Amino acid sequence: MTLALVTLISTWTPLHALAPTLEFTCIEFKYLVTTEFFMATYKEIQDYVKRKYGFKSKTCWIADVKAQCNLSTNKAWNRKGGNRINPCPEDKVDCIKDALENFCMY
Repeated sequence: MTLALVTLISTWTPLHALAPTLEFTCIEFKYLVTTEFFMATYKEIQDYVKRKYGFKSKTCWIADVKAQCNLSTNKAWNRKGGNRINPCPEDKVDCIKDALENFCMY
């Protein structure tokens, strides 16, 4: 039944956007689909943080928090060396983690 449900959903619609309408909890949703393929974009995460907390998060902050949470990230094309130049400020980490939880990524 789960496989049939996933195949009925259009591939153009992000599944994390449909999760509330399909009545899945985040935990059930993580096991329903592979989070590697259906992760929220950095833009979606930025928009969520802007709406809820009133500040625009930098993509390097999101990447830093994702790395802290052991979520997959790609190395930025302009990154030099192994250390982060702009790590996420401590007061912003919880806001970005909340956004990741909202999209069932953390």
